[in-house]
Amino acid sequence: MRAETVFVDEEKLGKGSKNSYLIFRAERIHVPFRQGGESMKLKTTRKLMVVAAIALLSGSMVVYAATTLFTQTFPSASFNKAPPGLTSSCTSLILGTLYSSFGNQGSPSSLVYGCGSNTQAFTTAGTTSSTDTATPAFTVPSGWTLEVVPSLPGCSGGTPLTSGSPVTLTGGTMWYYCLSSSAASNFTSWSITWSQ
Repeated sequence: MRAETVFVDEEKLGKGSKNSYLIFRAERIHVPFRQGGESMKLKTTRKLMVVAAIALLSGSMVVYAATTLFTQTFPSASFNKAPPGLTSSCTSLILGTLYSSFGNQGSPSSLVYGCGSNTQAFTTAGTTSSTDTATPAFTVPSGWTLEVVPSLPGCSGGTPLTSGSPVTLTGGTMWYYCLSSSAASNFTSWSITWSQ
């Protein structure tokens, strides 16, 4: 805001005297001064009052930066792996001749494998109301298919296995392998590996 003092010949205005005026150019405030120490009259516009109020408030506003109170660190945690869903009963399987059905080469055959005459190949964990999922890896002899059966005798009610594909089995159950072919042929020893 810039103030200027000017003199106006009020005789020309019919006043009979010269007065000095302090002019605020920015707000157009005219402050007249009377000669002989007379009191000064200030005329303030409503706009100036609003500006002055804003200036007063802004001068009292103080911005405070947030202060960090404290930092807390959580400790690490580790957990045991879940027990395996499948447990083997042996490493070398045995052909159960009592429950197998086979004949000459080229004839239908079903071979049952376990860890003994009446011992399962593996057991699933849990109860029969739960399930276990695992993935077998194997290369079945040409012309043969592999499945697992939950009971003896024979290969009825079996679950087919595909190498590399997960299979879901009933928990709390003893399982045997059943190797079947519509036209039996000779094969050499081979293995199956389970992962979970």
